[in-house]
Amino acid sequence: MEELRRQPSGLSYILTVIIGGCLTVLSLVFVFRYVDLSPRVNEHFFFSTNDPQLRNDRLISRIFLQEPELILSIKGDIRSPVYLAKVSELTAALSSVPEIDSVQSLMHGPGSVKDALTSPLWKRFLFSRDHSASFIYIFIKRDVPVEDGVRRIEEIKQRFDSTSFPLVLSGAPYIVELIQRALLRDLKVFSIAAFCAFGLLGFLISRSVAMVLGTLIACANASALTLIVTREFNIPIGPLTANLATIVFVLTLTHMVFMTFNWRHIISKKEAGIETAWKMAVRVTVQPSVWSMLTQLLGFLSLLSVPAAPLRQLGMSGSMGTVIAFLCAYIIYPFFLRLQTSGAAEHRPARPSFFARTHGRIAAAILVAAVIASIGILKLDTEPSLFSYFGKGSDLRNSLEYIDRNGGSSPLKIVLRKRDKAPFKMGEDYQRLWRLQTTLEQDPSVGSIISLPLLLAEAKRSPLVSVVPVWLVLDALKSPLFGKTALYYITKDQTMTLFVLRMKETYRQSDHMANIERLKSIIRRQGFEPEMVGGTYLLYGKLTMLVASSVMEGLTLLIILFMIMGGVISRSLRIVGAMFISLGIVPLLLLGVLGYCSIPLDIISAPAGNISIGIGVDAMIHVLIWVRRHPAGSMGSRQAWADVCSRLWKPITYSMSVVCAGFAIFLLSGFPPTQRFGFSVVLGTILSPLPALFVLPWLATLQGKEQSNQ
Repeated sequence: MEELRRQPSGLSYILTVIIGGCLTVLSLVFVFRYVDLSPRVNEHFFFSTNDPQLRNDRLISRIFLQEPELILSIKGDIRSPVYLAKVSELTAALSSVPEIDSVQSLMHGPGSVKDALTSPLWKRFLFSRDHSASFIYIFIKRDVPVEDGVRRIEEIKQRFDSTSFPLVLSGAPYIVELIQRALLRDLKVFSIAAFCAFGLLGFLISRSVAMVLGTLIACANASALTLIVTREFNIPIGPLTANLATIVFVLTLTHMVFMTFNWRHIISKKEAGIETAWKMAVRVTVQPSVWSMLTQLLGFLSLLSVPAAPLRQLGMSGSMGTVIAFLCAYIIYPFFLRLQTSGAAEHRPARPSFFARTHGRIAAAILVAAVIASIGILKLDTEPSLFSYFGKGSDLRNSLEYIDRNGGSSPLKIVLRKRDKAPFKMGEDYQRLWRLQTTLEQDPSVGSIISLPLLLAEAKRSPLVSVVPVWLVLDALKSPLFGKTALYYITKDQTMTLFVLRMKETYRQSDHMANIERLKSIIRRQGFEPEMVGGTYLLYGKLTMLVASSVMEGLTLLIILFMIMGGVISRSLRIVGAMFISLGIVPLLLLGVLGYCSIPLDIISAPAGNISIGIGVDAMIHVLIWVRRHPAGSMGSRQAWADVCSRLWKPITYSMSVVCAGFAIFLLSGFPPTQRFGFSVVLGTILSPLPALFVLPWLATLQGKEQSNQ
């Protein structure tokens, strides 16, 4: 008893805390000084630079000199002199911004409101459908930082915005800037919240100041080292890696939860003295922790096959963080664990016995629930609108949707040519191109279109120009006298021309790719061929399609890999079959609930399934290894499964609580995709112990003859 009650020396305690504290301070100082923690998001952040869709989009922008564009909506009486004066003043202020190339508005383009309303060009672009608002188009220079231009435009907007002159800003560069700000806010909030929440949670689990200090020091160093390593590998802080520090914090803590509970079990059963119990706890925990690390590693590595750049970045950085979390947990935490007294392992109530009469019923109910939930997967929204990245009903989203309904908001660029690849001859092809323009405008997914025939139609409104041949008008528009306007929409050799469509994100009757294919069919029926397609509308549609398929493929691959791991550990085909069924339960329940609740699966929340199944198999691995170690010596022994589940239910439950607490922090975000990511992981984590503690043991012992002690 004297050995069990022995206290660690005060000097040992102080030295451990000082060394750990200095290491943490050094890591954090290095992070804040040398690691750029600002999230890097741009208009094309969905794709990697070598993606064919992105290459086509950038090629179109180079050929036709396309510039980033923002749209400013101004509600009011469009004929009022006061309104027009303010529009003129606003246009002048915007034109003075160094990053802006040009501005088009009622007071900078058409001659008057009356003239604009009869113009084939301006009536399509400068007014809302009910003429209750006009629009200003802002084109940012191609060779300047877009972020600087957006910030200056926002400052001007705030200066002019009022209840009598309400302004609404939209456009891809602005949306991207808002996403970047939301991620930066999340990074700050999550770091503080994680430190406080896990400190409190660690104390509730261990009831020991030393353990809390060890937990926070190990987790903080793991997160800091991960950020440092990712910086060395040039992995930027993006829409998903902005949450990396919190994820690594959670991964580190789960290892220490099992280590702590094994230490407590050893002390309570008097399997070792207080001075050596920590060594034994490390020794018996490290093997299942290694397997758990491998499952987490596979979960992140599975993201590397997804075409979306943010998911691949999370896969690479998460893989590094998984290994670092394991190393920090086992290198740092044991020094604090050895400082504990037996008081931290006080007597606990008797463990509940598994394999009671209701055990099979619970397992069967879980299986039935998974089957019912699988129907909800058919309702899963795998192609949410870009507006779903902002809160439903918020002023910002309502404003963006207003602009979308009144002319579209998401650009789609279609480069077309003649079927014989001959140059366009405007004397012959102008009417055909104009007919294509009006036909495409009738499609319900199209808001507005700007093209070469529209520019020519506007130019020919002048009585003098109307008698000039179309080809001469085109030559004039190519000249510096008219700003080389035509070269934005036709190549110098006139073999290709560009149609820029502003698509409606609010049109939800069919998906992005189906809409694009329908438009391409219209182009072909009019006698032209779509040569290249680009723009945010295409990129986002292609991305959502690939993410949806990659999530299913990734989950399937993970289940197969985890089954192989289970087979290696258990050496039993029955266990492999039981794991196959058990592992499928978590993603079925998770995705089914998301489908029934109409929660969209966007690019940021998509990895939740991979992470959840990794957490679920983590619990299974711990159970399998301890069953393997059981004196019964049989993977089919009910007694072995009952004893192991009775021993591990509490650390599994506490580990689940830790993960839930960690990812619940994401619910504090003001960014809906991050909220959905946190909710999805929390939901999957809550579900993960069910197959590990009920379904897997029941299936593994379905033929067993042994009965557990009741």
